[in-house]
Amino acid sequence: MKNALILLGAPGSGKGTQSNLIADKFNLLTYCMGDIVRSEMSSETDLGKEMKGYITKGDLVPDEVIISMFNDNFNKNDNSNGFISDGFPRTVKQAEFLDNLLKDKGINSLILLMDVKKEKLVERLLARKRFDDTKEVIENRINTYNSEVSLILNYYGTRVIKIDCDGQVDSIFLNILNIINNA
Repeated sequence: MKNALILLGAPGSGKGTQSNLIADKFNLLTYCMGDIVRSEMSSETDLGKEMKGYITKGDLVPDEVIISMFNDNFNKNDNSNGFISDGFPRTVKQAEFLDNLLKDKGINSLILLMDVKKEKLVERLLARKRFDDTKEVIENRINTYNSEVSLILNYYGTRVIKIDCDGQVDSIFLNILNIINNA
């Protein structure tokens, strides 16, 4: 049976780093919504053009567009052993879609919340030295994430396993491996 690992976490929580380590360890595909969105927009697919239209206006991208992007990418790789989802779902509607998709495909899921103190997130993101990573922008992204994730956490309830990710990459990875192996 296939398995899905759903990683929830604020920007700077280490989702991307841990996704790569886990994917290498278990030979899993990784669906990183940020990468998917950037690829769709740069390839100027219909969904990418639609996404760009919302983003350039500063509007929120409707769930249907994000769900379509995830679903298109998922269907291209339906033969995998399992996958890691990084950055999807971000809303309850997306979580409901993903639950139904996994149920229809007979895929078990494990939902991990990568928990990091706000001060540590800001420190990590400022260290990346990206042009748009000012302290104000970072704090706004974290606040937006926190308001979004609270609804998803309520939806998933006791299915969520919270992981302290304030520490070092290796110790966080070992903790995640322990959780996966005991799931």
